[in-house]
Amino acid sequence: MEDRQRGYASGAAQSSGLNASLLSKYKFVLLAGCYVAATGFAFLRVHRQPYSKAIKAEQYETIFKGTTLIAVLAGIALNGGDHKSQSRSQKQNH
Repeated sequence: MEDRQRGYASGAAQSSGLNASLLSKYKFVLLAGCYVAATGFAFLRVHRQPYSKAIKAEQYETIFKGTTLIAVLAGIALNGGDHKSQSRSQKQNH
């Protein structure tokens, strides 16, 4: 019984490690996809509003600036841990 529980625990650990590896590998692809989806959804909402083209143009510009800023900050946050580990490994190699 204990062997079965150990096997399940090690399998779960390997599975979560695999998921973390995939997430780490595709984190910027996921970020870009979320950025495009959020920007597109917001643009669609503005497009359906009955306001003048001038007001819509300002709203599009604001949405674009806001989603771009959020994406850049999220990219920096996602890359922050990688930069620290890379600089440490470079120091160890020298």
